[in-house]
Amino acid sequence: MSAIRWLDRSSQVLVAMAQADHDIDDEATAVHSELLTRQPSFREEFEQFSSRTEQQIRDLKVAVGDSPTQMENLSHIAAAHERWAAESRRQMAGSAFHAADAGWSRGLNSLHSSWQQAIRLEETLKAERMEKVSRQTRVTLALLSALCLLLCVMSYALSRRGVHRVTAAYTEAWEEALGAEPQKEEHESGAKQQIEELSSYLEQTSQQLRRRERELKQAQRLAGLGSWEMDFRTGAITWSEELFRIFGVDPSKGAPTLEEHDGLFCEGGWSALKSCIELAVAEDKPYEIELDVLRPEGGCRRILAKGEADRSPNGDMVRLHGTVQDITERKILEDRLSFQAYHDLLTGLPNRELLQQRLEDAIHLGTAAERLTGVLYIDVDNFKFLNDTLGHPIGDLFLKSIAQRICESVRVEDTVARIGGDEFVVVCYRLASEAELEAIANRIITEVRRPHQIGGTSTFISLSIGIAVGPRDGTNVHDLLKSADLAMYQAKQVSRDTYVFHTPEMIERVNTRVEIEKDLRHAIEREEFLLYYQPRIDLVTGRITGLESLIRWQHPSKGLVMPGNFIDVAEASGLIVPMGEWALDTACRQTQAWRKRGLIDFPVAVNVSIAQLKRKTFVQSVETILRRYELPASSIEIEITESLLLEDADLFARQIRDLKDLGLFIAIDDFGTRYSNLNYLKKLPVDTLKIDQSFVHDIDRTASDAAICRSIIALAQNLNLRTVGEGVERYSELAYLRQFGCDDMQGFLLCRPQPQELIERQLNRTFDLHGQASEVGEILTIS
Repeated sequence: MSAIRWLDRSSQVLVAMAQADHDIDDEATAVHSELLTRQPSFREEFEQFSSRTEQQIRDLKVAVGDSPTQMENLSHIAAAHERWAAESRRQMAGSAFHAADAGWSRGLNSLHSSWQQAIRLEETLKAERMEKVSRQTRVTLALLSALCLLLCVMSYALSRRGVHRVTAAYTEAWEEALGAEPQKEEHESGAKQQIEELSSYLEQTSQQLRRRERELKQAQRLAGLGSWEMDFRTGAITWSEELFRIFGVDPSKGAPTLEEHDGLFCEGGWSALKSCIELAVAEDKPYEIELDVLRPEGGCRRILAKGEADRSPNGDMVRLHGTVQDITERKILEDRLSFQAYHDLLTGLPNRELLQQRLEDAIHLGTAAERLTGVLYIDVDNFKFLNDTLGHPIGDLFLKSIAQRICESVRVEDTVARIGGDEFVVVCYRLASEAELEAIANRIITEVRRPHQIGGTSTFISLSIGIAVGPRDGTNVHDLLKSADLAMYQAKQVSRDTYVFHTPEMIERVNTRVEIEKDLRHAIEREEFLLYYQPRIDLVTGRITGLESLIRWQHPSKGLVMPGNFIDVAEASGLIVPMGEWALDTACRQTQAWRKRGLIDFPVAVNVSIAQLKRKTFVQSVETILRRYELPASSIEIEITESLLLEDADLFARQIRDLKDLGLFIAIDDFGTRYSNLNYLKKLPVDTLKIDQSFVHDIDRTASDAAICRSIIALAQNLNLRTVGEGVERYSELAYLRQFGCDDMQGFLLCRPQPQELIERQLNRTFDLHGQASEVGEILTIS
């Protein structure tokens, strides 16, 4: 290969190297490893080439003789060669294999200057027609200048990418150039032109290198990634610019010595890092460790330190090098995400996920220590009503206040978790007896019961607590939580504002409920339900003023099942909706039949559940059924329980108004049994109040019940509402209701609920309101 072709090949190599330098970070580790493998052969080849070049310089000095200008130019070339030879030896020793530095740019500038002087020397030699300088000598001069460029190319390529391509091209071009035969004179001008073009390209490459150096520094700064290395032979430690920033060390003072490193880390940090480095050296394995470093302004930063050791081919330790990345912000984010994954964001308490882990630990600890594990399942009574009334922001403040008081009532080692909207769980570790659990439950109830001063008001809150004890009520997380949950629901049914321990009977009740739900689903499919009717009787005339339809279940094996045995299950499972729709349709169909026969001219009442009223299409479905049976809306009365108005007053108020707009009658059932809000009586289009039987039963025996009944009747009269006394079983109760001015009565005293074919016999009857024996016997016989 001629010198011109060799120089052209060198130019192509440099271009290929520049084009390849677009993603140095991704392959930096792989390139570095390959470089270390090839480093000995690079050094050997370089020393051979360098020796040959020095000999050629000496030959040229003899050839140029006494020409001062030529000797000066030749001296510049020799000096350039010496600088690049020294720089290349330093790089091949390891310190410049990672990244370009300021010396790199200076070397490029020196190379460019030497290159221009080589061109001038070539022109001088040609002008003076130095016959004693052979054509081979001029080729050697060109090769000498090109050597400087190739040293630059080799060093840059070794520190970046393209090690294989550049090294192969370098070796091939050099060997072919040294063995090239003298070419013809016409190629000399082409060689000069190639040298000038390559010199221009070298200047452009120098600018690109400086730009990429800036980009690399910026990338390291954005990533918070610094690098370092230590030369084992010299003990010199080198830090990158970003590493100085991470540790807050002044770059002008240079990298700290090994003795000074201890002061850079938080307590124990430097010892841990030294142990990792020693292990990496001993086992030839890279290390990775997270540490906290001290900042000069105070505080700590978290870093991720990685590194490894390099050995020479004969096994001697050459150097240590690694990277340090500031991961403080990443760790803060990870900690925040971890906290959010295992904690409730409103109260800061453990969530269900963390609760299960803590409970599992408590079970293991209790088993090992032969102690009890306690679980308290806590539900806030009537929280939905409070939340809807005062608003969700105020409700959240109440939840935070409740959580704080629960935490203050338990032991330090216990866990308090929030697992739902108004549900909390307490896990108690290593208990000696159930009495400890009972004491904790009492403290919680007492503490939470104290008034909460939130939103400018003083509000009282009560809790229902279910308690399960391991291993008696369960030996795993699922069973203990389930047992405590069952006990909590039992506490709500008993009286609320109390606690209940789990018992085996609760499991039996759950199994019974599951069986009932399964049978209910079959009953809906097979239409096993019936409607019974109970009359509402005028307390003045004794005539029927209305009928209430009541559902019954004709079970295939258990016979007639009363609603008290399955309504709760139906409501909890959602089956109450199809059951309610069936009851409404059946009652309307029967009403149509009676009205066509002229048997009734009064309304038939149908009980509507909360689940039905929550459906936005409920009013439309009622209208559709009325239209289907061609019934006037006034022939149907809708009964809703007072407790329903505590669930979602605004929604239900809209539904009730829409029903009233259709022309239906509206009655409030079980009036007085809940926390009555008399305000809804003023706002809602109600027609009738039905006094709950719990007040009627002892109206003749208890002054308070009598006073309540009298007050309800007086209130209804003032609001132009009709009143009905429910559950009347004695004539003395009937007499008191008449005395207080109650309009109607309903109860077993005069007529029990009866199926359609039996109630038809009573529709035109006038009932005796004074209790004559003959009539009482007749009534009881019929019912």
